[in-house]
Amino acid sequence: MEEGSEKPYYNIEAKYGVPMLIKCIHLYFEKQLNSHMAEYELTAAQNDILWFIRFNEESEVNPIDIEKKFMLSRPTITGLLKRLESKDFIYFSQSCKDRRYKQVRLTEKGKEYSKTARERLSYMIDVLCGGFDDDQLEKLRDSLDRMLDNLKGGEV
Repeated sequence: MEEGSEKPYYNIEAKYGVPMLIKCIHLYFEKQLNSHMAEYELTAAQNDILWFIRFNEESEVNPIDIEKKFMLSRPTITGLLKRLESKDFIYFSQSCKDRRYKQVRLTEKGKEYSKTARERLSYMIDVLCGGFDDDQLEKLRDSLDRMLDNLKGGEV
């Protein structure tokens, strides 16, 4: 077998292969995304944060919102945001809702990046979802949502 062609879930019961498949899909997707983002000196985590800010531009986004969305600790988010700020992708401004909080906004560079990143991400998603019709994708998403709800609802 070619290197990397063996399936890590081969010869195990289907339900035990599901978490491994999800992880493998995530790792391959992230690897390709990181390859594209290398020219911008961004990581997948930084890209995810930029996308979250971009898709929530109409509302106020603060670091706590990002912590909750990505289930990461405050120090981790603080570090990611500081690096994005030092690379001139984001800036902080005073919250209009509560003066104790900072609002996270995209700079012009951040907005430009998000346009090119959207094209690349769109292409990668088309490759990932190739051969699936809308009904199959909806069922897959529902199944994955249910798995996530199962994990959130119980202790593992």
